[in-house]
Amino acid sequence: MPKPVADIRHARHQAKAQPAAAFKRKLAQVVSAELAALARRPVKDVVDTASVRRLIREWRIDTDYDLVADLVVASRRGLQRRLRRQRRSLLNLLGPDLADDAVAIIREELNPPPNIEAFVADLMGQHLVRTLLTNLIFTAIATFYQRVNPLFGALTTNMLEGQIKRFIGTFMPTIQRQAIAFVCSRANRRLMVDFMRAITELLIAQPLFHYADLLSASDSPRAESLLRTALRTGKVEAAVRWGISAAWDDLYARVRDEPLAAVIGTDEGRRRLTRYIVDLLDVALSRPDVARTIEREITRRGRSPRSAR
Repeated sequence: MPKPVADIRHARHQAKAQPAAAFKRKLAQVVSAELAALARRPVKDVVDTASVRRLIREWRIDTDYDLVADLVVASRRGLQRRLRRQRRSLLNLLGPDLADDAVAIIREELNPPPNIEAFVADLMGQHLVRTLLTNLIFTAIATFYQRVNPLFGALTTNMLEGQIKRFIGTFMPTIQRQAIAFVCSRANRRLMVDFMRAITELLIAQPLFHYADLLSASDSPRAESLLRTALRTGKVEAAVRWGISAAWDDLYARVRDEPLAAVIGTDEGRRRLTRYIVDLLDVALSRPDVARTIEREITRRGRSPRSAR
């Protein structure tokens, strides 16, 4: 039987007789020694990534989704109350030095997306933008007509407002194409970048209580019902699994060839990881079903021909 497996089995049996603190000390010694022995080996030799992916894919989450929805709703309402009392902005919370650095990063590194034409076209197609453009053009026409005909200009444009706006609407596709071409042209792209930066700076400079009203939109019974329905469909769980799996794959790709010591870090990092592992094992071993499952697996591995070599 491999020594680490034997040591863990011995520690498990001692837990019945020893005080919990003594058992955890012994377990910490075993885990620390195992980490030290594996320190120079690459992560790919220590971590079975296929098992990790299978665990993420097959882990059964028996969740009370109504309870989760209640927690989400309560958390959002609590956040909304705290935001209403918060008069400072994100920049104020960061402090002057960090705020200056954040603004500098926005000004220097915020750039338009690579597919700016599609982005602007989608933006121009939004109802809000179409309405805004229509109103701007109507205001320009009305102002011009009132100057030409001060006596009847205002009366005429007010009476014909609906017809004028429908007339503008027939030309809206042409106006949108011209607006997209203007914004996306190389000569004017800098204006787009400056606009994006100005909007971002404006948003993070707003007092946080302004954002409380954004959360109130999800406070209706209809929004709460949608949340509960979404949780029950399983799509949220699938999205969580996908996110965890993608994060794991990215992390593993970065560290797979690194020695374990480089991932764990300094001796303090190893001690911290040891504490985490020990606490996790201690909790697991305190659950009878989990403890029996672990003990059966240790016994199986101890008797297998591969483990005996």
